[in-house]
Amino acid sequence: MTVKSSAGENLTVKEHLQRINEEVYKRNAELAVRNKTLSLLHQLYEISTLTLETKELAYKLAVSIRKILNLKLVGIFMVDKEREQLIPFTESFSEETSKQVESIFEEYTKIAIPLSSQENPCATALRDKEKKQTESFFDILVPFLSGSAISTIQENTAIQTTLVYPLLAGNKKLGVLIFALGRKEKDINLFEKESIEILVNFVAIALDKSMLYEALEDANEKLRASVLKEVEQREKLEDLATQLELANARLRKLDKAKSEFVSIASHQLRTPLT
Repeated sequence: MTVKSSAGENLTVKEHLQRINEEVYKRNAELAVRNKTLSLLHQLYEISTLTLETKELAYKLAVSIRKILNLKLVGIFMVDKEREQLIPFTESFSEETSKQVESIFEEYTKIAIPLSSQENPCATALRDKEKKQTESFFDILVPFLSGSAISTIQENTAIQTTLVYPLLAGNKKLGVLIFALGRKEKDINLFEKESIEILVNFVAIALDKSMLYEALEDANEKLRASVLKEVEQREKLEDLATQLELANARLRKLDKAKSEFVSIASHQLRTPLT
């Protein structure tokens, strides 16, 4: 017995049921990803509204994303405009990854990726404003750490794919967001990729907002300090003016006393003694 599919194909009942089951599974998987994304976005939104300091915000966002998406590592590198480099800003490791990275963590924190680098996917992702991916975790850390150490980490933590997304806020290039996964890129379905891109955009907006707030606070603090300094200088000038006025008053009084003394002395000198 055969039945026609929605595409007009003649299928056996077993084949038709299998197609239906596959479609149901696909839709359930999509729904699960969307629900997980919505839940994570809600959590990230709460974090962003309660955390104002950029460094702390970045760390909390990285931890939440890594835990909910079950990733090996989530790292954020930010742009150092003065040195034109990408430098580690924060990171969140899974338990097994943390144990492996511990031996090279100090070297990791000293990484400085030139924005002009043609090899490092972090630099190229930011420059090209598009996602980069690699199956070798070594590519992310080249040429700062030895290949053998990184290969050991990748092997022991089962990192199979590393994705690098640029963090963009309008025309501003803030940095990159790094995801290390325990599966191949081909095993990441379309809905997961879309969800990751949504999360990347959210992180970029949250960090940009936080940095703008910090810059505003810094500017306000400098303004307050400048105003206080001006007020202090004005008070000092007013105090000096008051002291000067008092000194002038004393001088006038002394001048008057001097004039009276001279007048009296002159009068006495002109008066004959009796």
